[in-house]
Amino acid sequence: MPAPEPLPGPAPSPREVAERRQPPVMRREIVAAAAPEAAAQPPARMMPATAESVSRIGKLTPRRRAQLVFGLRRR
Repeated sequence: MPAPEPLPGPAPSPREVAERRQPPVMRREIVAAAAPEAAAQPPARMMPATAESVSRIGKLTPRRRAQLVFGLRRR
């Protein structure tokens, strides 16, 4: 009696087939550029940093200042 033919092995998964087709991806490490050294002396400011110059409200006129101050006092 002739020997039965061996059954074919499991079919390769689609991922394995794709890996065989594509060349391996070369991974490169991302190297951050060296941070520039901070200046020894901070640059001189033309204007002193006041609350007005830094605030998001903008330049305070006497009327706006009064509105802000009295608006806060009412609460």
